[in-house]
Amino acid sequence: MSKFRQDIVIKNFLFPNIECKKNEDTGMIEPVIKRIKRDINTIVKRYSKYSKEDLEKLGLPVVNKNGETFYIISEKLIKILSTESLTNGYIIKSVRYDKFLFTSIEHKIKCEKLVPIDEQEKRINAILDFLAKYTDEQLQSLGIQRIQNFYKITSDIFVIGNKLIREKKYKEQLHLEQQKVKPTPIVQYTNNHVFEKLESSKIVDEDSIATKKIDNSQVENEIKLTSTPKMNEIVEKDTLVNHFGASEGTTIPQRIKREVKIIKRKQDIVTDLKELYDNTCQICGLKLEIGHRKYYSEVHHIQPLGLHKGPDITENMVVVCPNHHKMFDKGAITIDLSKKITIHANGYWLETPLILKHYINPKYVDYHNTHIFLNKVSNLLDSKPNDTKNIKQKQIVSYGNSVTIVDIETGEEFNIEIEDKYHKAFMTDIQKILLGKKIDSIIVFNGYQYKITGIMEQI
Repeated sequence: MSKFRQDIVIKNFLFPNIECKKNEDTGMIEPVIKRIKRDINTIVKRYSKYSKEDLEKLGLPVVNKNGETFYIISEKLIKILSTESLTNGYIIKSVRYDKFLFTSIEHKIKCEKLVPIDEQEKRINAILDFLAKYTDEQLQSLGIQRIQNFYKITSDIFVIGNKLIREKKYKEQLHLEQQKVKPTPIVQYTNNHVFEKLESSKIVDEDSIATKKIDNSQVENEIKLTSTPKMNEIVEKDTLVNHFGASEGTTIPQRIKREVKIIKRKQDIVTDLKELYDNTCQICGLKLEIGHRKYYSEVHHIQPLGLHKGPDITENMVVVCPNHHKMFDKGAITIDLSKKITIHANGYWLETPLILKHYINPKYVDYHNTHIFLNKVSNLLDSKPNDTKNIKQKQIVSYGNSVTIVDIETGEEFNIEIEDKYHKAFMTDIQKILLGKKIDSIIVFNGYQYKITGIMEQI
């Protein structure tokens, strides 16, 4: 009996890459493993009765062929779905977190796993954070039922503020919150008056808006990090001076407005990639825990967005911890996909092997090695970029350059386009300060320190 793998299609369900055989008696193609054959028949019979909306709500991946929609159910999902039914488009089941048992939790499919829907996950995390501080005796005093070694959290329990409440009160509180319109802080300049509405936890009536007279000389600082309109500010200075004659700081730090252009990223693929690696750094294997069952990771674009014009796709992404994200940004490390290793710019390899669960296109690693990785910085001026043929790295800011600066205090990054020499009369203050500066130089603008981290010229 020869075995082979092929897709099985029954009604609107597609079961991909199933190990099959030909039944000698009937001549039909069927799965080799009897359990899979039984489970496929169960799924088709059970899930055929659900509507298209329910199946899409569940999160089943789909594919369109010849104008028809087929729901893809892998072997992993076959095992899950064969024992589950839907209620309003979701799978309802209990979930255990440490010593707590959450009942009647709505689940959906994500990355071939059953996960609580977003609303339930937020509710679970809020309850876990709230109950983490209580001892077993205190938990029982709250009226939470204990079953064997678990505390049972029913679906009608919610957290509001510092209280556990039942669903009825929760909905009442939610309704009240939705009726409120939280004021947003605004500052408007009209006829030398400033109108301030301060943000607070209470609703602020129009009568409570404070009005005060200011002098024109107070509204004078200007910052123009991109080609944006001027923005005014009020500077409040602290008059306290220590015995050395230097300022001791201020209890009301100076604030200025800055308008920054950012690149809109595809957060859904970033989230999916983090889930694929379970928030584990591909470089060192660290899973950074930031709270009760809460983990944190970052996604780095190997060929960066913005100045380097890298694409926002998974082939150009790697999941990392904050430390290795910064090392990638600074060119301190690179990766070897074939050897699954991480190489430091100082010439040594990291001991932890590179974790790879998704495809990374080598051309983006090559770009990183040529234009960012410090160990190849000598080649930077001699080679032309593959994907950005119209730019090359420079060491001194000149007319027509694109300059990247980083706020030393906050780490925020800004791109400044320097006017060409034929339009130098239109240069802003920040452009004039940058002109002639070298890479890695520190400049001061409007009281803030910035470091020049990149200089590109159009060719």
